[in-house]
Amino acid sequence: MNKIKKDAEKEFRKLSKKEQRRINELKRIPVPAPGTVFDKKKTAPRKKKWDEEDE
Repeated sequence: MNKIKKDAEKEFRKLSKKEQRRINELKRIPVPAPGTVFDKKKTAPRKKKWDEEDE
């Protein structure tokens, strides 16, 4: 892991737990269950963690 990522992780740990939770929620993307469309489903969609390494 490079120095920038280590520094970023240290700064992230300094944040409040509430702020960490909010940021982690933003990293997750909605994913429909197999064979389901968002428009037809009234409950909240499942979420999958965003893979930052693909970019």
